[in-house]
Amino acid sequence: MAPSNNRTEHLSFTILWSPLAPITWFFPFIGHTGIANSQGVSSDFQGPYYVGDQGRMAFGPPTRSLKIDIGDLNGGAERWDEAIEEANQVYRGRMHNIC
Repeated sequence: MAPSNNRTEHLSFTILWSPLAPITWFFPFIGHTGIANSQGVSSDFQGPYYVGDQGRMAFGPPTRSLKIDIGDLNGGAERWDEAIEEANQVYRGRMHNIC
């Protein structure tokens, strides 16, 4: 495991959420989601055929996070990271339109 980065380590193994201004102002349940790997680096679908996987979410830093307990996951952190990378590859081949 790489040295910890205090800025992102608290986001490891999390589902992330950030607001979509101004939509979220009127409908607080609407937002943008992402997922963080074992190092706390986020991945999110940022547009047609594009997945951001460098830790910067499309609509700003996450304002909420939900920690996932991977204790029962076969393969642990390594499998978590592999699954995120596999999903990123799939979504790099998908069209997306917010409407």
